[in-house]
Amino acid sequence: MGRRYGVFMKSTNNVPLVRIFEAILWIAAIRRIAIIAFIAIIGLGITACGNGSTGGSDTPRTAKYVSVDEDGDTWTLTIKEKTGRFSYSPQKGDTYVLEIDSETDGEIYKSKGQVQSNTNGKIKMKPANATETFEVTTNADGMTSVEGTITFDDGRSQAIPSPFILTPSSAPSGPSGGALPGYIGNTLTLTGQVVVLNILGQPGNYTGSNTLRENHYDQGETGSITNGIFNFSCGVPTLNDNDIIDWFVDDLTHGKDWQNVTITPATGVKCSYPYQYFYFNDAFTVIRRGTWGSMVGNSSLINIEAIYVYVDNDVVIKGDSGTGIYNFRGDYTFKAFTLSLKKGWNRIYEKETLNFINSAAQSGSIELGTGEPDGMKWVRN
Repeated sequence: MGRRYGVFMKSTNNVPLVRIFEAILWIAAIRRIAIIAFIAIIGLGITACGNGSTGGSDTPRTAKYVSVDEDGDTWTLTIKEKTGRFSYSPQKGDTYVLEIDSETDGEIYKSKGQVQSNTNGKIKMKPANATETFEVTTNADGMTSVEGTITFDDGRSQAIPSPFILTPSSAPSGPSGGALPGYIGNTLTLTGQVVVLNILGQPGNYTGSNTLRENHYDQGETGSITNGIFNFSCGVPTLNDNDIIDWFVDDLTHGKDWQNVTITPATGVKCSYPYQYFYFNDAFTVIRRGTWGSMVGNSSLINIEAIYVYVDNDVVIKGDSGTGIYNFRGDYTFKAFTLSLKKGWNRIYEKETLNFINSAAQSGSIELGTGEPDGMKWVRN
């Protein structure tokens, strides 16, 4: 049994052919995103609304930003989309709730209303009980400033004539409200509608049928797509002495500059071949993915992919933060992580944030976590 590479496939020697396949997939994705960005620039936008017939999310999702000000007050902005959209970025018509937890007087000030616009991360909002608006500036890390007049639900208002600086205290959560836990159990069961992204980045339901490529992982898994519905199942896989978790951790962190990556316990833990790309006949793959944001102007694009892995004992994988160049796309920050996996199947996500200035990629970040944010879909590549 050979070592696993990037997309977690078997290899019978040390030639990482799968890296070539992974690069081909990435180039194809970049071409698609570039087309979407071009259309957005000429006015069509990449966050066009979806609905039930186009495969958009049926349940409105939320994005949350948390920051603190110089007085220690905590600002929490939650924005809920008006209608389901696969690629979610706040836009006109969405609703917001702003809460300011004052460290000074112990009060919580709340303002509710509607989003008026979102231009390159500058989100303009109008309270429900006022005509004056205020604007919050956001980036990939959270809220960075606010200005305008905030009218609170009790009628009190606060005028902020010039930008008031805020410091992000946690990264935006992205679409949330239905997150899945990290631990699954002894049987991995996955199901859901498969979507295909069109040229605008909108998802349309895939309606075809297909079967999982035979013996691709050879772990006793079964899988199919029937009339567009993906079904997959795998019980407890048979592991041998070569299936040490070190191979999985090496692949998970390959090409990324995390520091002091550790596995506890350091020896004795085995793991399955991880499932990330599900390979079907007729040369296509399915992946669990969530994407939202924008590539246009000064903005950020967030992509999250799910990985499923079985471990035969409880194990904790940690890595300290680091920086470096990643995939020739600028300076990246690799955020410190802790993955606490339990004996059985576990759900892991990798989140990449790519920051744009004048529509050009300048920097980014990658983080790992357990579980799954809401808003992800089964996407056919």
